[in-house]
Amino acid sequence: MTDFTGPLATFDHALSTAITPDAPFDALLKLTQETIGVKLFTFMTADMKTELAQRSYTSHPEDYPVSGTKPITYDRWFETVHKDRKSFVANTLAVTCQSSLTVSTEGATSIVSVARSRSQAMRVWYLTTTL
Repeated sequence: MTDFTGPLATFDHALSTAITPDAPFDALLKLTQETIGVKLFTFMTADMKTELAQRSYTSHPEDYPVSGTKPITYDRWFETVHKDRKSFVANTLAVTCQSSLTVSTEGATSIVSVARSRSQAMRVWYLTTTL
């Protein structure tokens, strides 16, 4: 069995000493890299009232900038992550999202998306990593 004690302790310490808005995301990225590996790491919000998505954090700011918004695309990924509030796992990029072309050029072969809802604000946060 893999021992995650070191990476989890590092993550815990990083959270307790975070002083910038990106520090918790940086710590989560590092934890993910050290425990499962990751090629791309993004954190987004989806405003269901305006039907707009916005990236809050990215490991690749040139390819996936945090500025601006984009319209929500209603597809299988959206249904799984937003409507059903379930994790989305794709073992091939062919069944994932519009960004798969850019993601595949970075050597990624699969995607994992995890949703977290705040229903009172009608917003959904989601984390997407490519492996």
